[in-house]
Amino acid sequence: MKVVSSSARKLVAGDEASFTLRDNDFCFYSEFGSENVAFKGRRLPIGESINGWAMLNKQNVIIADIAQDYRVQQKILKNSSVKSLVVIPIHPEDPIGTIAVYWKTIYRPTVEEIESLESLASATCLAMQRVTLVSHLETKVSELSAAEKVKDNFLRT
Repeated sequence: MKVVSSSARKLVAGDEASFTLRDNDFCFYSEFGSENVAFKGRRLPIGESINGWAMLNKQNVIIADIAQDYRVQQKILKNSSVKSLVVIPIHPEDPIGTIAVYWKTIYRPTVEEIESLESLASATCLAMQRVTLVSHLETKVSELSAAEKVKDNFLRT
């Protein structure tokens, strides 16, 4: 998560970046790719977060000036130094999180920058799916191994 948020920030020369996971009806800000960790570790109700909006609506959010966008409702962001942002859902068909980049100036990312962030989100989704699959397989192997030990002990007695 740290690598993803840091890479996102560097890809588009952002001032800050975040990796947010969906936690039922909350957005969990699990990582920030900058020195500012004001959001790190926080859970916000999904309906009160621009990252939540991106997940609920299954679409990118590109805001050149947050002061001019109705979706930015959270006091924390409006009172921060953030002026512009882009939020990309991870797994757009059924979002499990977001990658977001923030700028301290009014900024509109280019099509190429958005495409780069979408590619990063796709790669992140694949990596997360592989980690989940490997974890599931390791659990199954452990369960089968334990069952075999029980069976062997039973047969020896």
